[in-house]
Amino acid sequence: MARSSHRPSRALARLLRTRRQELGLSLRQIEQRAAAEGNPIPFSTLSKIEQAKTEPGLRRLVQLLRLYHLPVELAGELLEVEELAGEVPVEGEDPTALLQEAVDCVKRGDLRRGLAKLLALRLDTADDPDYRLLRQSSTLTLAIACISLGKVKLARRLAEDLLIEGPDPSLLVNVLAFVGRAWRELGVYEGALAFVERAAHHVDDDHPQHRAWVCHELALIHRGKGELDEALRLIDEALEHYRRAEDVRGEAPAIGAKVSILERRGEARAALRLARAGLALAEKHGFENLRLHRMLDEGRLQLALGDREAGLAVLHEALGESIKIGNKDAQFHAHYQLWKAYDGFGDKERARFEEQAACYFVRFVDEVNEASTEVRQKLGEGLR
Repeated sequence: MARSSHRPSRALARLLRTRRQELGLSLRQIEQRAAAEGNPIPFSTLSKIEQAKTEPGLRRLVQLLRLYHLPVELAGELLEVEELAGEVPVEGEDPTALLQEAVDCVKRGDLRRGLAKLLALRLDTADDPDYRLLRQSSTLTLAIACISLGKVKLARRLAEDLLIEGPDPSLLVNVLAFVGRAWRELGVYEGALAFVERAAHHVDDDHPQHRAWVCHELALIHRGKGELDEALRLIDEALEHYRRAEDVRGEAPAIGAKVSILERRGEARAALRLARAGLALAEKHGFENLRLHRMLDEGRLQLALGDREAGLAVLHEALGESIKIGNKDAQFHAHYQLWKAYDGFGDKERARFEEQAACYFVRFVDEVNEASTEVRQKLGEGLR
């Protein structure tokens, strides 16, 4: 059954039900707490909200999020992901086949279809113990898709829910490493290091993909802490393990990580060569989002090396592609880099336009990095 655009959000309903259960509260207790606040919500309405039979409405939604100690932006991001997914696939499709189709979609960058399939799978198998591993796999894949769209807080919540539930042993390393990645992208390096080192403790030496991912994440943590020599050593080790495992999907982002490390070490020409190699790899395998980020790398590095015309052309092309596929995270980075480029060239009018666009799109970016931090600081200054 196709999802109507007016149908209440099943994903939001599940979030509210799961959180209430985590807190050990009954619907009657929530009814009593809401009444104590002076804004009663009848038991029957609470039940319908959790079954996605009725919309809570903005006032009640905010009240429930407060009662459940959930940030408002978490619900907003979940609704945005659901909206991006669009039509949910036909219910009743074989769950195992649906998961494989979803993974294939995410790998090739077709996030819209992948998200739709993952949301349907996660919701339709939520209460079926026979599909526990499959549902956990779909939740982790959904978190990976969300983080690639800049929805780091939502991705972290999804992965941490798996830790609370208790991940299947086959997923433990992946879940721990992913939670570490989410904390790292939020700029919490010591917390990230704790999770990734714990993941490393569970890695089997005969599993090169797990070893690769752990080394990859450790490299990015050391990069964030400014320890570039160690970061370079670890990312090279990660690339070796990815290639040993013939894991091109892991190798491609690891190349991007090495590009950023080389750039920070002042090796712009080597970084540019590697960015182009990474771009070719992403294009060959249809990794659309990775292709976008390697284009952004190439454009930025060309500008740094003085090739103004080529750099601007690549950045504008990346912006156009990011708009086409709806990747707001990439749109932010494209606008940010164009702002810095035009400002450096003295073109104040174009720089002002790109700056305003970057200030708009930063709201869709959870990751803590130099670009997002600078823009948020600028917005904060503008409010004073």
